[in-house]
Amino acid sequence: MSAVLYPSPEWFASPNPLPKDTKADLVVEHQCETAAGQTLTHQQAFRNSRLEAWSAGTPFGEPHITLRRSLTDDAGDLLGLSTASCTAANTSVEIGGVVSGVFGFEGFERYGILELTGDLLPVDFRITALASPFGDADVGVRLYKTGRMKTLSADDAEADLSVRATWEDLVQQSLNEEHLMWLMAEKRVKVRGDSYLLSYLNGFLVWPKPWSEELWGQQFHTLMSRYRDCRQNSQYRQDLERLVRQSIRKPPVDPRGSNREPSREKVGR
Repeated sequence: MSAVLYPSPEWFASPNPLPKDTKADLVVEHQCETAAGQTLTHQQAFRNSRLEAWSAGTPFGEPHITLRRSLTDDAGDLLGLSTASCTAANTSVEIGGVVSGVFGFEGFERYGILELTGDLLPVDFRITALASPFGDADVGVRLYKTGRMKTLSADDAEADLSVRATWEDLVQQSLNEEHLMWLMAEKRVKVRGDSYLLSYLNGFLVWPKPWSEELWGQQFHTLMSRYRDCRQNSQYRQDLERLVRQSIRKPPVDPRGSNREPSREKVGR
């Protein structure tokens, strides 16, 4: 069997198309930017936590989740060439028109927090999120003066505080205003470093939110938890392993010299 180059049309031809009159309950769209500044798009359609179809372009309609990252990072995630930490740091997540990161709390500003923090910001934290949608991820989180948070590479974070917990608890902590102190008392969060920064991070996460943000947070948690379950499904892993075995297991060609890029006429929008 000849090797299949990701993300050529042959790569997406392996999973069967959705049966007629069957609607996916989760559509995840991947928007992948090349070094030349163009975007290649593909969609995965899931039903009952199983991958039903995978196709270039946008054949399954409006996505529930849109993942944006470079073509190299996309291949790294799907071909097993990069770590969960790299994927979590380099992937933006759009749900319901709001762009965030793997935790969801990156999508909104904390209005009024600047008056209370003065010149302290920005501040970096190191977070180990267990069982995230991308796997166990070690990332950095930066808090800005505007009240916005950003997920970045752990190596790029100048952190004096490290937090270790499940992705589920970290997301719920922000959505439901469960204080980190309570989670620590329940031994669900492990912390190392400056205790002052711990209270600061906790206050940043539980800053009062408008009702619209709380509703969006619930949507984010539901959809990303569903996506995590899909990725952990044994059938999904088997499909990926089969595709990887028949593919060229290396990052996609992204021209900076004489190499050619996969055809844009058939891949993406």
